[in-house]
Amino acid sequence: SNQHLKYLDAGLYSNGFITDFIWEDLNTDNVFSTNESYLEGVRIEWKGVNFAGDSVKQVTYTDHTGRYYLNHIQPGSYSIKIVFPTGYELLIPITETWQMWSGQYISGQGISVFRRGKITGFVWSDINGNGIRNTDEPTLAGTQVVLTGSVYAGVVSIVMQTDISGIFEFSNLFPGRYT
Repeated sequence: SNQHLKYLDAGLYSNGFITDFIWEDLNTDNVFSTNESYLEGVRIEWKGVNFAGDSVKQVTYTDHTGRYYLNHIQPGSYSIKIVFPTGYELLIPITETWQMWSGQYISGQGISVFRRGKITGFVWSDINGNGIRNTDEPTLAGTQVVLTGSVYAGVVSIVMQTDISGIFEFSNLFPGRYT
């Protein structure tokens, strides 16, 4: 009693905060446009070890504006996992692990996702030249079909043959304009 402690160090911290939003990037330009939709209900799993060595975990979901919030994050090392709905892919990889500092506020520029598509059709001999397949007009097996297109990442050119029924299918296509 009646002692004075000199040079006592009491480290204080404040919790951090993370928020971002997720949307379907229809033209894959990584810029949110008014015709593009937010993804609601995407599961965000966040876990790590705080400065005291305690394991921590939070799970949240995106709201109707595609936004998620992770609150009350103590300084420490963390990772994030985003569980996208089936068929969606990240357009640009995100940092999955990071260090959270005292009072840090992280607000991203959005996380863009996309879905691949396919183009299917068939080739036939248009005997009467009306552009409509009639029952007496046969399909053409083994016909070369060329798909060219422009996607945000560049130009696409794919060549394939129709199957025995004259059908073709270009699948796993990146969003873009094709002819």
